[in-house]
Amino acid sequence: QEVEAVKGLVALGQDSPGEARTWEGLWRVVNAPHIRSLGSLALSRFDVYYDIGSEDSTIRSFVRCEGPVGLKAWLNSAGKVSIFDSKDVEVNFSDFWVDVNALQPRRTPDDQDTILADIARPFFFRELSRFPVRYFDADKGLVIFRFPPLGVEISACRIGPSGSDPRS
Repeated sequence: QEVEAVKGLVALGQDSPGEARTWEGLWRVVNAPHIRSLGSLALSRFDVYYDIGSEDSTIRSFVRCEGPVGLKAWLNSAGKVSIFDSKDVEVNFSDFWVDVNALQPRRTPDDQDTILADIARPFFFRELSRFPVRYFDADKGLVIFRFPPLGVEISACRIGPSGSDPRS
């Protein structure tokens, strides 16, 4: 059902990412088949949010992870988002941190997070960070973009202004 809805919107052909300022807000991923599959394999549930600022093209990713034996954590990252040509968006994460058993994630990492950032950074390379936009409607707050390495479409809805708290 979700796949058919995504195909229908993509068929409309509104695939321009628009201007960077139109992306501002807190976005919640509502359909990501690869994340759902990973969660089921790991006996976990992931809830993904992107907070995009309008001033300096910052992006923060907050991933709520709930796993076996009561594990609850936020897997966080921050960096820059750029719009290329008329159809591609590139995300370059440079900071990484984790918040265990926290109701809300921290907005920025602390000095103690340096080791984790140094370990995570090499796994986020440019070939995995460019996403063709298949559908974007700034007024409705809906985006569908493609993750080329896995050939899947990811859908997200804007749920609030930048700086809003993700749902815990």
